[in-house]
Parts: sequence; C-alpha cells; structure tokens
Amino acid sequence: MLEMLVVLAIAGLLAGAAGDLLVEGNRVIVKMGAELKTPLIQPATAAIRADLESAASPPESFEEWITGPLEIRTLDGNLVRYEMSNGALVREERDSAGRRIRTRTVARGLTGWKWILMSPRLVGVHLVCPGVTGLWDQPTRGGRLRPAGWQSETMWVALRVGGGGIR
Repeated sequence: MLEMLVVLAIAGLLAGAAGDLLVEGNRVIVKMGAELKTPLIQPATAAIRADLESAASPPESFEEWITGPLEIRTLDGNLVRYEMSNGALVREERDSAGRRIRTRTVARGLTGWKWILMSPRLVGVHLVCPGVTGLWDQPTRGGRLRPAGWQSETMWVALRVGGGGIR
C-alpha cells in the first residue's frame, strides 16, 4: 500500500511538471507568432549602418534629434535618403544628377524614427515600432518579466568619412 502511495505521488509530480512544460511551450509559440507580425527593426538598422559606414561625408545636421529625412552622400557621388512615410522607412537612392536609381522599403509598421549627428563622425539612429500587442509575459521561476508593448532600438555609427566602409 505504501508503495502505491509513493508511486502515485511521483506520478502526480511528473504530471504537474509536464503540465507546466506544456503551458510554457504554448506561451513561447504564441509570443513567437505575435512577434512575427511586428516589423523587424534589425534589417533596417543594418541597411542604415552599411550606408553610413560607406559615406563620403557626414549628414548635414548637428547635435539635434531630427525626425525628417537622413541624407547620405556615398563615395560614388550618389545620394541615399532615408525617410519615414506612412509608418514605413523608405530608402531612396539617386545618382549625382538627381535621377532616382532605386527605392525600397526597409521597415514597415514603425511608429517613430529620429536621427542625430553627435559629432562630425558619430551618427545616432533611433527606430520605434509596436511590440507584441495584447500579450503580457507571465511571472516565471526566475522573476517577473516586463510586459511587451514597444520595441525600439538606438544605434550609434562611427563614420569612416572618405572611404574605408564596406558596401
């Protein structure tokens, strides 16, 4: 009889642990699905970083956050312009004569963006988008996680003005 009680207690503990694993697994899957619906900031920051690192000269502005267009003159004389339009960050490239070469959207669903030239060789870019909406991280054994809501990223790029950048 005692053996039966021990076996039942162990089985109950194992069933409880399996239930916790299923709940946590479901939470991870739901969160991943919700994150796939949010814009990805990393490809946008990678494109901006690549253009800034290969800039022929720094952007025209100094020590003030700007929400308007970021214009970068490349080594081959082209002008790359990043601008937010209807929640999308658009990259437009024009040749030295001002003719449009190509336009592409690097991020959609943004709620904000700004940039700053902190010094002649240091540019900051800040992007904001909605995070996982309607989903709160639950308390875990390691402590309480903060709620999802907004995703933002600020990057700082040291310019290699005059070349040296990788395109």
